[in-house]
Amino acid sequence: LFSCNDAKETEGEGATGTINAKITFTSSNARAAQTDGLLPVTSWKNVSQVQFLVYNSTGVVVFSDIVTVPADKTTALEKDWSNVTAGTGYTVAVVGNPTQMKMSIDGGASETPWTAFNVRQKNTSALQLSHKDGTFPTWAYSGKKPLAEAGEIFLGKAAGTVDVVAGSTANAGTISIKRAVSLMRVRVKKATLAEGGSVADWSNVDFNTANSAIFLHTIPNGINAINGALTTAPLEDGVRIQSVFGTGLLSTTEPVTTGASATHKNKVGNNTMLSNGYTMWKELIVLPNDAASAGQYTFILTAQGKAGHVLANGTTLTGDTVIYWSGLIQESFKATGVLEVNVLLQSGGTEWDNPGPKVEGGLEIKVEVPLDWDAAVEVTELPL
Repeated sequence: LFSCNDAKETEGEGATGTINAKITFTSSNARAAQTDGLLPVTSWKNVSQVQFLVYNSTGVVVFSDIVTVPADKTTALEKDWSNVTAGTGYTVAVVGNPTQMKMSIDGGASETPWTAFNVRQKNTSALQLSHKDGTFPTWAYSGKKPLAEAGEIFLGKAAGTVDVVAGSTANAGTISIKRAVSLMRVRVKKATLAEGGSVADWSNVDFNTANSAIFLHTIPNGINAINGALTTAPLEDGVRIQSVFGTGLLSTTEPVTTGASATHKNKVGNNTMLSNGYTMWKELIVLPNDAASAGQYTFILTAQGKAGHVLANGTTLTGDTVIYWSGLIQESFKATGVLEVNVLLQSGGTEWDNPGPKVEGGLEIKVEVPLDWDAAVEVTELPL
């Protein structure tokens, strides 16, 4: 138990009481998918900081505190505060890793890093999290807005409300936290002629250079820090683009699933990342989206084409050239879910031309069943 009395009272507060809360992780049941059961490890190592928010029945924050999670933490995190303003009908909420995103206390109008005090007297509807600024390769999207990968945000709140009375302790119970973001698991396969592909020789395409990148269009503006509700972006304006790039972008080896250095675990069976002809993979954290009403993610993969490589339009390259494949991911990404995006490269791609949200270059994307991070994985096929 950690006693937390260092968060000072705000001016004008009257009688105070004590709140006790305990945090743990939410687990869920498995569902089937292609790499079903192969999931990133979840532990307190994934959460470096939590911010507690206590708000009243109108949604106004009356108390907050920021807690750094001990590096060796393995059990539930339990806290109590003895300086919470007395009142009734309080809800206790938790936000894990808020500093991994751009924070706002005015509904996303401006960026304001949260403290234990500047969130007080703010309505929870105004507490928003959005992508931090990112970078583009020098050859891509001049004048556009690069966004970094989404942060690994965890949210949770107590099941009921508590009344804080001076001189007594209100127990908020155990708060289960779960991710408010999604995991995009990208697996890449270079189609052979027998599989319907048009590239006879893939040796003139290099996916492991500084010109290797994944771009995502149609990015939601952000999420609410209490309920994870999306602040939906307007239908794609081609300006805000999530960007990751560089040598080693795609892994060509299996993730470690045993021992102290394990990054993944097999909850069901003995799954592998590289199977059925898929030779490269990458996992990205993305914001959930509603593909039906708010726009589908456009997925773009780039590589370096070499002299002799034949593009989708029949052009033969005479030297090193950035090329790409793109396609729409028609399935929605759900909070806590893993969506396996199986990318089948069927064509030679297209010479880089700063593509927007559109399908080009013979990419097939197949999405299977989405999985909870603590359960299973969903898959979609994306032929490109």
